[in-house]
Amino acid sequence: MEGDRVAVRGVFGDVLANGCEVAVEFADFFEPDEDRQFARRENDFFAPLI
Repeated sequence: MEGDRVAVRGVFGDVLANGCEVAVEFADFFEPDEDRQFARRENDFFAPLI
C-alpha cells in the first residue's frame, strides 16, 4: 500500500473447456473513497496477444 492506493499481484489459473490448463499473471490497483471502500479499480493481465 502506498498512500491511498493498494496494489495486488497474483496468478489466475484454470482449465479451459478444451482441457488446456492456463495460468495468467495479473495486477490489480485499488483506490479507496473517504469511507475506505474501493472506489476505483484498474486491472492488468500479463498475457501475450494472439
